Amino acid sequence: MSTLYPATSHEENRTPYKFKITGISVYSLEEAAFHVCNYWRESGDEFPTDEFIGWTRDTLKLPFYASKLTELSKEQALSSRITGFLSLFEFYGETELAPLRLALYEWETRLLWERLKENADSLYKQGRPDKALPLYRQALTHTEDYKVLNNCAMALMKLHRFDEASSLLVRAVALEPNNLQLMLGLTESSILAHNFSLARSTLATAEALEPNNSGISYMHGLLALTSGAPRSAATFFRKALDTEYNPHFIYSLAQTYIKLREYDNAEEILKSLPQKDAAYYTIRANLHKLTNNIPAAILDIEHALLLNGTDANLWAKLASYHRQNYDLPNAERIINKALSIDQSNSRVRFEHAKIKNALGSSREYQTALSEILGEFKAGFRQLN
Repeated sequence: MSTLYPATSHEENRTPYKFKITGISVYSLEEAAFHVCNYWRESGDEFPTDEFIGWTRDTLKLPFYASKLTELSKEQALSSRITGFLSLFEFYGETELAPLRLALYEWETRLLWERLKENADSLYKQGRPDKALPLYRQALTHTEDYKVLNNCAMALMKLHRFDEASSLLVRAVALEPNNLQLMLGLTESSILAHNFSLARSTLATAEALEPNNSGISYMHGLLALTSGAPRSAATFFRKALDTEYNPHFIYSLAQTYIKLREYDNAEEILKSLPQKDAAYYTIRANLHKLTNNIPAAILDIEHALLLNGTDANLWAKLASYHRQNYDLPNAERIINKALSIDQSNSRVRFEHAKIKNALGSSREYQTALSEILGEFKAGFRQLN
């Protein structure tokens, strides 16, 4: 008498396996394969777990497939686990698996670059753009996402590598041609790289999109300031501030007034800040220094350090003011604090050399200057 063989799983099974995310119950291994194929995003991490393998072995009575699933569970890649499972069944051939492999690859790659971006963003926010940059670079080997391009460019700008930042932002704008913030970023990096033709053309395009945006006025001001027209820059910065309150506009306007030696105007605009942060005290300290009030400058930098005590540059500036105030013991103590925070910082090392020179160690001063200059030249060669 002829017999029709059942499917791989026992057809008499009455105990299902319920996938936790989807809530779908399956009664056979074939149903499980269909579920995994169609809901791999939701169930990829759940499969194959010890619970699923135990169900296959003990409920379905399929020890051979349970052993295969145990082997697959050791695979690190989601794509290897899922396609390996589906390959156990004849109705999932290469024709059916090819588009799934591509989708899985894109999913895994996206997860990877997103994790890299998140880690890099965290380092950037901590004030460590040099540590964030390699992670952004690695993320860009997996994606051309405009946000990663933008954030990588921001890290490069913090490191004063403006040409490289501009190149990345050109790519970002090509992907998002109507994104005003990307255009403003490209304008700023181009200005700081002294690529004024690219800056002007980008700014013109941005202005056509949103002519009354405060960022447009600010960029006109930055372009004027960098091009050697501080009076015009002050007008644009004031226009930006009149359009929208932004502390950064106030700082730029104050520093422009300082450049114009209009110290009273600089002090007046600084007073308009409702909250005084480290940047406020740093700019006001410079204002005091320029008006030959070093003790007041020292007090302002000490205020800034109360708000941001991990900034090695602020400690170096405080040491510099003590040196200029002929208080070398305090200058030396403070510069050693700066070195303990960031001993590779060239500004810190340069001030350390100046203090050594003031203390009579001219040989150490010359040695330090030679090392810093040598590193600068080496870095320049790498960039070119």
